[in-house]
Amino acid sequence: MLHSRETSQKYISRIAVRTNDYWLMKTFCLNGLGIALLPDFFVQPEVKSGGLVAILPDWKPEKKKIYCVYQRNRYGSKKLRAFLNLLTESMSDIDRLNNYTASILPRTRKS
Repeated sequence: MLHSRETSQKYISRIAVRTNDYWLMKTFCLNGLGIALLPDFFVQPEVKSGGLVAILPDWKPEKKKIYCVYQRNRYGSKKLRAFLNLLTESMSDIDRLNNYTASILPRTRKS
């Protein structure tokens, strides 16, 4: 389901290649091998540089929740609490991080 300010629309994609690897999807797109639905923070550097173009910028997919699973008796652990705090801070700051830059693969000539 995609959502805009005014409406929601169910979409059905016709997939030639299926992967759960965002890096692979982004690399395919950078090399002109298709389109992909990728998180904004993950493609921000490539969109700013013009390597990728947002096709439907006003439409967004449904938000997904992230869960952290741990043993109940470890909830009071200082290490677990520190990890959960780091995870929460990292997710709230993810839009300003630019550690996800990819590059276009060099083209090889066929002889």
